[in-house]
Amino acid sequence: MPWDRVLYECEPAYAHFRPNRANQDTLDLISEAQQIRRFRKQAGLTQAALAEKAGMARPNLARIEAGRYRPALETLERIASALGYSVSMLVSAQTIPHKERQQKTSRKRKAA
Repeated sequence: MPWDRVLYECEPAYAHFRPNRANQDTLDLISEAQQIRRFRKQAGLTQAALAEKAGMARPNLARIEAGRYRPALETLERIASALGYSVSMLVSAQTIPHKERQQKTSRKRKAA
């Protein structure tokens, strides 16, 4: 669990993100949006199907995937659960799921 994100969301006085908060927020938002879209496509789900599984409206999911809206932690939990991942996988920019890693490796082998 990314406790910095939890503290940032729940504790306004938390100072970790203060110096570069605007830049960091934008980068985190884009990264989370890309992760959600990537995991949704990997699962073979449409936005409507994922939104239904997560118990939310499709336009709200579209805003999240476009990086125009930062979801609440509870919303991230519902999306992560619907995709079969943990919240930390959604908010971690470095994480590449095992299936995707295998696809990248096999593409490299085919190209060689």
